[in-house]
Amino acid sequence: MHNFIRFYNKNRMQIGLLIIIIIFILFIISTLNSMEKERRELRIQNDEIVLGNNSYSEESQSIVSRERVSNYVSIEYGGILDSFLSKCISGNYEEAYRLLSKDCQEELYPSLQIFIDRYCNGKFDSNKKYSFQAWSSNIETIYYVKIFENPLITGRVIDSHIEDYYSIVEENGEYKLNISSFVRKVNNIDMSKEIEKVNINVIATKIYMDYQIYEIVIENNSENMILLDTMKKIGTMYIIDSNGAKQSGLLHENTKEQLMLNSGETKNIEIKFSNIYQHSKGISKMVFSDFVFNYQEYIEGNETSKVVEL
Repeated sequence: MHNFIRFYNKNRMQIGLLIIIIIFILFIISTLNSMEKERRELRIQNDEIVLGNNSYSEESQSIVSRERVSNYVSIEYGGILDSFLSKCISGNYEEAYRLLSKDCQEELYPSLQIFIDRYCNGKFDSNKKYSFQAWSSNIETIYYVKIFENPLITGRVIDSHIEDYYSIVEENGEYKLNISSFVRKVNNIDMSKEIEKVNINVIATKIYMDYQIYEIVIENNSENMILLDTMKKIGTMYIIDSNGAKQSGLLHENTKEQLMLNSGETKNIEIKFSNIYQHSKGISKMVFSDFVFNYQEYIEGNETSKVVEL
């Protein structure tokens, strides 16, 4: 005991300073914990306010998963869907057209009149109603949309309806719509190969709910006419996705002339592949298993087709 008192008297200033430091550290920890608790309570209150004011809460629950569209954006998403569909029903097509994304306009409806003729006519009138429900809320937010007759106006109940899928994208700080099951366009795909003086470059893809369209630039620097596929068999041109599944090219939508290049010719070719939309999938390989590098020799029976993989 005597030794402890002597040690304390000798080091009282250092001990006192250590006690002050410990008290200060405990005070800082307590203050930070209190601030974090207040932030958590404020977030919970804000979530409850948003959820309570969210008139699109039921529509935000995904049909295909347990996920839901975030409360903070579901109000804006539901708002643009309501705005677009109500404008179409009331015949305000010009304002509805402005709500489409630039990609959707360029790929599907390059003018207002084309939008009216191909999408609105026969689908919308003052007798129509609609509903929508979140389909997916992962990389893209996609809504399942139904358009049907309003029985309160027509006086009859008809079970038939028109179905569509709308995806919502951000463009220049605003939310825009992709319609007609068009999900999105992806540019700058890094997939290319040079073989026997032929350059093959996959530059973009347009993703739909049931298929994808790949834009391919072929540059024939060889001295021979080439053919991407003889079209004699089914499934000779295909992609392999990141899950290892094989998706065949729908070459019946192309002509043989489109797949043929003369010496020195460059072509931009679009190939459609059957590919049910899944947000988690990506392309890992594109295969041309019936590629002809010298078409003249091929038709004379002196050459066979080859396999080219990107």
